[in-house]
Amino acid sequence: MTDIRSQIENTLYRYAWTYDMDELDGIADCFTRDAQVEFRDSGLKIGRDAVTAELRRRRDKYTDGNIPWHIISNVFITEATESEATVRSCFAFFNHGPDGVRQLLSIGWYDDRFATEDEAWRIRRRRVRLPADR
Repeated sequence: MTDIRSQIENTLYRYAWTYDMDELDGIADCFTRDAQVEFRDSGLKIGRDAVTAELRRRRDKYTDGNIPWHIISNVFITEATESEATVRSCFAFFNHGPDGVRQLLSIGWYDDRFATEDEAWRIRRRRVRLPADR
């Protein structure tokens, strides 16, 4: 499981880095072609292109020196085979303002189903959960 774990963690961290650094061309690699992501405010997006477009729409809100910042931790693989895994991970999401002030925007966790595609671990299904969803 160690190799699976490191590959899954790397995908989660790549997701955060590409979003936060506004390098969304690379974020598509985090998702399978048939990915399904349930966004709390805009609903279910199906397919890598739709998910990436929604993430681009969200990222484009950060202008005028505002920088979004994810911290992902507590990666918990609840079950795994050689080609699929169920994963939960905690996130904290901040905004770093141009004045240096950091504001916590959200905390919660990702309920993910990972799958291998093209020899890489990618997110096939994601639900973004908040503490009230416990």
